[in-house]
Formats: sequence, structure tokens, C-alpha cells
Amino acid sequence: ALLLYIEESIVWKIHFDRSFTFHGSGASVVLITPSGDPIPQAFHLVFPYTKNIAEYEELISRMKLAIKWNIHHVKVVGDSQLIIKQVNDEYKVKDEKLIPYKKLVETLKEYFVRITFEQIPRAQNRSADAMATVGSMLCIPPGNNDMPFFVENFC
Repeated sequence: ALLLYIEESIVWKIHFDRSFTFHGSGASVVLITPSGDPIPQAFHLVFPYTKNIAEYEELISRMKLAIKWNIHHVKVVGDSQLIIKQVNDEYKVKDEKLIPYKKLVETLKEYFVRITFEQIPRAQNRSADAMATVGSMLCIPPGNNDMPFFVENFC
């Protein structure tokens, strides 16, 4: 029991979400440290995305960040039932555009000692939802439309 407690105490959480507004689309993440400190981030997507691709893009970018930071125990939470059930192999990926994203998530999962994915109600994902809305409303200067625009530590 003590070993489980120690392992649980080093788990980072990743909340992710996406937003679409008149100004464009955005995505967000709130990393939660093992001590409970939030690290919110948002970005504006300047090229066309479906909502599910935006969710996968956000999930993948945060998994890559966790790998870069040498975080080995992660609990990923999001309000997208489709994405969470697909990465948990409860749903088959039927949309061919999503297959490469699912495959990349599977590859990235191998870098973690422990990674879990949990669907939560939208009401419990408000921080990530708010950040995604901010990201979707950013005005991007001309010429910067080939890469996401990041707003880090915004709060």
C-alpha cells in the first residue's frame, strides 16, 4: 500500500480541451503538478482542424512536453468521450483522418512508466475549456499562420 501511495504522489495530470469561435480555433492544456500546482497553457490553431483533430493535437503536444520534462507518471483527463475511449481502445478509430493521431498517441504512451486516460464531465474541465477559448480568440499577425501560437502560464 505504501508503494502505491508513493507512486500516486508523483502522478502529473493533463487536462486538455479545444474551442472554436468566430475568430478561429484554439486548444489548451492545464498541467497539474504532483503537488497540485496548475500550469495553464493555450494556443491558437491557425490552420483548419476538426474538433477531434484539435483534441488529438493538444493531447499529443502535451504528451511530448511531459516526455521532454521527464515526467513518467501521468493521468490524462479530458471531456472528449470519443478521444478518451479511442486511446483506451474502447472505441475503434473509424475516421481515417484520426488514425495517424491515434497511432502517434500509442507510440508516445511507451515513453511513460504509467499513463492513464480518463473522461470527465465538461463541468470538471472548466480551466482547460477557458484556456481553449482564449486560444481561439487570439489574433495572429499575418505571416505566422504556419505554426501554433502559444500563450504560456496565462492566469
